[in-house]
Amino acid sequence: MFEPSDDTPVGTLFRIGVETVQGTADGDDYTEMTGPNVFPFIIPFTDTIRRSCIRVVILDDALYESEEQFSLRFIAIKDFILPEDFVIDPSLLLPYNVVLDPPGSSITILDDEEVTVGFINPSYSAREDEGRMIFTVGVTGRYDIATDIELSFSTADNLISKTAAMAGQDYTSIINMPIILRPGMQTIQIAVNLTDDLLIEINEVFRGTLSLVTTDRVSLGLDNANATIIEDKRFLIGFENTSYTVNEEGEFGFSFLEVCVRMFEPSDDTPVRTLFRIGVETVQGTADGDDYTEMTGPDVFPFILTFTDTIRRSCIRVVIEDDALYESEKSNFLFDLLRFKT
Repeated sequence: MFEPSDDTPVGTLFRIGVETVQGTADGDDYTEMTGPNVFPFIIPFTDTIRRSCIRVVILDDALYESEEQFSLRFIAIKDFILPEDFVIDPSLLLPYNVVLDPPGSSITILDDEEVTVGFINPSYSAREDEGRMIFTVGVTGRYDIATDIELSFSTADNLISKTAAMAGQDYTSIINMPIILRPGMQTIQIAVNLTDDLLIEINEVFRGTLSLVTTDRVSLGLDNANATIIEDKRFLIGFENTSYTVNEEGEFGFSFLEVCVRMFEPSDDTPVRTLFRIGVETVQGTADGDDYTEMTGPDVFPFILTFTDTIRRSCIRVVIEDDALYESEKSNFLFDLLRFKT
């Protein structure tokens, strides 16, 4: 009670009601005291009671949200007891000699939840012919969001890798694209266009990166993710023949067997934009190391064949030993395609 002053007697008792008024905050954020079915706070004033206080319950929800407001306003009540079903009409109950100034008070609720956002997974993949690489970004903490969170998304070539995809050739570059997580959204997907070319390539990798635009109580979790473009066109490589016959006799005590390996797919008019090598080793049959020079085992490096866009066929020569034994025809030793090595 600002007036009259504390040394001026007050010869009456009156009560003033205080009710809550919604703003950006509502009944989910605090306990409302308003409306025909809710009795407001009642504050008595007398000669000895010049100051009274009320408590409003603020609800601690599990939402990440911006600061919110609501307000309190007066309802003046003369010295009588209201029936329980009485609906308060401020215009009728305000005593003529009671001035309410200021008539209300604004309250701001500061949110205390913190959230973490980032890529949901550290790696993503898509076939080249699918045309799009999908990244998923979302809230990785334990809170839902009730206000916008803005991030920035970019792509980058994975330059430290021999399998790097190149922007403009393999995918469409994105630089600082705004990404907004809106209320109620837990995740959002980002699409990067892929180039489905006619080249035969190995699987290639680029990166997606995130940075924060909204920084208030937001931390960045997984900010980098690898994206693998899976080549949808295949290489088919094999021996030109499945069996060979060679005579043991040679001019210098040995002879040679030439074995060729061919790239059957893709066709010769389809570009190949990679270099890879294939190892070929010998495998014993009825013939063994006394009959030919073996190329196998942990201490012997196998034949290495290189294939590129211009090298679609490679051949090797195996030394056949001409011994002094009378023997039957021996089963040809075998060749195995061991491995791809890019």
